[in-house]
Amino acid sequence: MSALGLFLVPAVLLAFATAGFAQAIPPGQPSDSPEKKSEATPKWKEKIWTRRLDGKLVAVDPKAGTLRVKTMNGETSFTVEGNAAKVRLGRAKVGQAIGVIYYEKDGKLIAKDLKGGLGTNEGPK
Repeated sequence: MSALGLFLVPAVLLAFATAGFAQAIPPGQPSDSPEKKSEATPKWKEKIWTRRLDGKLVAVDPKAGTLRVKTMNGETSFTVEGNAAKVRLGRAKVGQAIGVIYYEKDGKLIAKDLKGGLGTNEGPK
């Protein structure tokens, strides 16, 4: 290989390598990278995971939309969401068995649905 080839090959490689860096996206411009897209996912598209808690109703306040359920592990307080759950809450009686379908939002437990024989002494089904 000649002396010209020894200098020409690295110079050409260097020229193509620097051209690739020129394609970088300037700051403030949107990116097509997957990590940028995941950060831009709207909150309403995130899945809300629900849970179920079965226990005994120890306190209910239909006007405030709150209830407290006692289980083997202690008492848990909920805020009720939705018209159907609030109607069921109005029929709930302290001392009856109840199942609460709930999720956590901003550190609070939100009751989405109430199960059981609300208004009777039946337990959750």
